[in-house]
Amino acid sequence: MPALLIGIVDGSWVARIANTNISYTFLGVDLEDQVTVMRGFAETMESGSNAVGDFFDGVLDPDIIGPQLFETTDSIVLGGNPIYTTIGDEMIADDLEAAGEILAAFL
Repeated sequence: MPALLIGIVDGSWVARIANTNISYTFLGVDLEDQVTVMRGFAETMESGSNAVGDFFDGVLDPDIIGPQLFETTDSIVLGGNPIYTTIGDEMIADDLEAAGEILAAFL
C-alpha cells in the first residue's frame, strides 16, 4: 500500500499519497504557519475525525480528502522519515487516533 508522505515541496508543506498525483498543500503563508496548521491536522486525527479538508489550500471538495489520505495508505512518512506504520491489512483510517498522536509528537 502507498504511504502518506508529508514533506516540503516547492517551499510548502504538502501531504501527498505516494505513487499518485494526489497532493494537498497545507494552509499558511510560510512554513512556520503551515506547521501550526499541521498540528491542527494531527489533533483532528487524534480525535478520530477524518474531516481534515479545511487544513489545505485550494480544495474544491474537502469531504474527499480524509478518505483519500487515510483509507488508501498504511504508513506516514514525515520529511522522508517513516514515523507510523499499520499492522497487517489495516489502513491509517483503522487507527486514526494513534496515527494522529504519533504525527503530533513529531511536530
